[in-house]
Amino acid sequence: MIFQEENPGVFYQYVISSPPPNLENPAPEPHVPQLQPEILRVEPPPVSAPRPTRTPGTLQRQVRIPQMPAPPRPGTPLGSPTGFWKRVGHSECSASCGKGVWSPIFLCISRESGEELDERSCAVGTRPPVSQEPCHGPPCPPYWEAGEWTSCSRSCGPGTQHRQLRCRQEFGGGGSSVPPERCGHLPRPSITQPCQLRLCGHWEVRSAWSQCSVRCGRGQRSRQVRCVGNNGDEVSERECSSGPPRPPSREACDMGPCTMAWFHSDWSSKCSAECGTGIQRRSVVCLGSGEEAGAGTSEQSCAPGSRPPDMRACSLGPCEVTWCWYTGPWAECSSDCGSGTQRRDVICVSKLGTEFNVTSPSNCSHLPRPPALQPCQGQDCQDRWFSTPWSPCSRSCQGGVQTREVQCLTANQTLSTRCPLHLRPSRKRPCNSQPCSQRPDDQCKDSSPHCPLVVQARLCVYPYYTATCCRSCAHVLERSPPEPA
Repeated sequence: MIFQEENPGVFYQYVISSPPPNLENPAPEPHVPQLQPEILRVEPPPVSAPRPTRTPGTLQRQVRIPQMPAPPRPGTPLGSPTGFWKRVGHSECSASCGKGVWSPIFLCISRESGEELDERSCAVGTRPPVSQEPCHGPPCPPYWEAGEWTSCSRSCGPGTQHRQLRCRQEFGGGGSSVPPERCGHLPRPSITQPCQLRLCGHWEVRSAWSQCSVRCGRGQRSRQVRCVGNNGDEVSERECSSGPPRPPSREACDMGPCTMAWFHSDWSSKCSAECGTGIQRRSVVCLGSGEEAGAGTSEQSCAPGSRPPDMRACSLGPCEVTWCWYTGPWAECSSDCGSGTQRRDVICVSKLGTEFNVTSPSNCSHLPRPPALQPCQGQDCQDRWFSTPWSPCSRSCQGGVQTREVQCLTANQTLSTRCPLHLRPSRKRPCNSQPCSQRPDDQCKDSSPHCPLVVQARLCVYPYYTATCCRSCAHVLERSPPEPA
């Protein structure tokens, strides 16, 4: 059955199908329902005709109609695509209700049979662009839409916030407000809520005045004053800064005139000396007869002649000489890295009362002697460069070379390759750069009959043979070129 509706951009072609040619192993083709060859005519519906109801999620046009073969276009090159792109429907609407979008669906259709072909049979460049089109579903259910909350009705303490509430519904052309009765079956959101930006604080006296700090004379008394919020809890005093001034929490008090007298503490329990004569002390102050201890006044207020003594002699018996070991601080570790040792001074000291003197270690031999040496551990040793002594100069004059071996070793004296290359010592250096004399002087003589062998063995580079075979070695050095540095 074919139905019609307004849908711009959709066209129909009418093709009379013909049986496919006989091939040896024809490939299976998708089954497409065929109509009897005939010419069909589809008239567009009148404007006032009611449009059929659309069900979301279904394609509107998926009917294949046999079409008349299209006449060959003049100038069509050999090998042109055998099919053309045809719109056969559209995708599911993106919205189940209200306004949405869908995309058209194009298939490659044979120009001869009107059957669906593989997409490669149609020219890619002629494929119509896939653009979204509006679609309309049934009206969406109504819902409550709440506006933004207003500012709190009070700047501090409990207040109230309000907001607007309206019933809305989405239709095909968009959303709009509807009568509130349409949302009557839905739970109505609240339009007011409590709020509190901050606590409202006020000063509150929490206790009565305390007793005066003195029993006579002038003193002070205090009471507790706190800033509390509207819930009765204590809050920061900043919350009360904008209100009435803070009630005083301290004030002066007068307990009448005082009678001045000397007061003293008990003698200290320890003597200042462990043996022999020492001193005991106590505190003596001039106070009013009713004042608390420690609230002293000038001593001129009391009679100086009646002041009790604040020290006295004490003795715990005669002193005896004792000996003890005295240890000094540990010195630095002997090694900058790895294992080393630390030393300190250990001396025998005699003690008589409060006097100390250094004495012979034998006087402390009956006491365990503290160690004067202990192992220590420095930081981890890094790999370092080591070198041998310089070799003798290769020439006694006119520029020679000294060489040495250089190796990178670990803390355990094993070969390593992790030493910094920029710190590697040089393996060669120049030596004996002074020019050689043209003629041997009278003092330069050969004192050994084996000097020819010395020259052949190339021993003239050593100072001993240079002096023993001076003349022979001088001729050799004159003839030989200077060593490269």
